[in-house]
Amino acid sequence: MDLSSVSVGWVCFFLLFAAAVGAAGYLLLQEGAKTRERQQLLQEAAGEDNCSIDPPIKEIEEYEAARQQLFSLLLQQQQVTPEEEYAYASNPPAARSSSSSSSSSSCSSSHDNKPPDNNSNSNNNNSSSSSSSSTGLRPWQQLLLPEDRKKLKLLLMRRALANVPRWTVVSAAAAAKYRLYRHGLLQQQAWAAFAAAQEELNLELEFIKEEAAAIEPSWGATILRDTVLLHRLGETQKLRQKMQQQQMQQQQQQQQQQMQMQQQQMQQQQVQMQVQQQMQQQKVNQEQQKQQVVQRQQQQQQQQQQQQQQQQAAKHKGGKAEGPQTKQTNTKNNQNKKKQ
Repeated sequence: MDLSSVSVGWVCFFLLFAAAVGAAGYLLLQEGAKTRERQQLLQEAAGEDNCSIDPPIKEIEEYEAARQQLFSLLLQQQQVTPEEEYAYASNPPAARSSSSSSSSSSCSSSHDNKPPDNNSNSNNNNSSSSSSSSTGLRPWQQLLLPEDRKKLKLLLMRRALANVPRWTVVSAAAAAKYRLYRHGLLQQQAWAAFAAAQEELNLELEFIKEEAAAIEPSWGATILRDTVLLHRLGETQKLRQKMQQQQMQQQQQQQQQQMQMQQQQMQQQQVQMQVQQQMQQQKVNQEQQKQQVVQRQQQQQQQQQQQQQQQQAAKHKGGKAEGPQTKQTNTKNNQNKKKQ
C-alpha cells in the first residue's frame, strides 16, 4: 500500500510538472508572437514614408511660369542678360536638383547620419545672401513694374504657404525618425528618402527666402515667419468655421428633435382626444341604451295595465248579464212551488 501510494504521488507530481512546463511554454510562445507582431507593426509604421508629402507642384509651376515670363519680357527689352536670372541665388534650380540627388546618395551610403539641421541651412542662406549683396548685383525683380512685382510677390506667397504643411510634418518627424533609425526600427531606404525630402524642403525654403529678398530687400528675413502666421490664421479660421458648422448642425439637430417632440406631443394629444371622444361616445351610447330599456319597461307596464283593465272590464260586463237571468229563474221556481 505504501509503495503504491508513493508511485501514485510521483505520477501526479510528474503530471503537474509537465502541465506547468507546457503552460509556461505556451505563454512564452504567445509572448514571443506578440513581441514579433509589435516589432513588425512598429517597423511597418516606421517604414511608412510620412515625409512623402508631395511638393506643391501647382504653386511652384505657377510661380516659375510667371517668373520666366517676366524675365523674358525684360530680356526682350534688353534690360537684363540671361546670366542675371539666377545671379543672386545661391541655389538655382540646377544646383538644387544636383544637391538633392547628392544628399540622397550620401544618406543611403552612411548609416549614422544625423537629421539635417535647418539652422545650418538658414546660416548658409544668410551667408550667401550677404555675399550676393556684397557684390552689388541688383536683382532683376526690382526692374519690374509695381503691378508685376505685386503679382510675383503674391505667387511667391502662395508657394510659401503651400510648403508650410510639409515643413510642419518634416520638422515634427525628424527627431522621432532619427531615433527609430538609430535603434534599427527604420529601414535605410526609408531614412534616406526622409533625409532627401528634408534636404529638398530646406533648399526650397532657401530659394523662397532669396526670391523674397530679390523682390523686396527687407522681405526675405520675414517671409517664412509671415507665412507661418498666415497659415496658422487660416487654420484658426478653418477651425472656427468647423466649429460654427458643428454648432449649426447641433442647432439643426436640436430643432429637428424639438419638431419631432412637438409632433409626438401633437400625436399624443390627438390620441388622447380620440380616446376621450370614444369614451364620451360610449357614455352616450350607454345612456341611450338605458333610456331604451326604461322606455321598453314602461311600454311593457302600460301594456300590462291595459290588459288588466280589459280583463276587469270584461269581468264586470259578465257579472251584469248574469244578474237578471238568476232573478227570472228564482221567480219561476217560486211560482211553481205555490201551484203545488
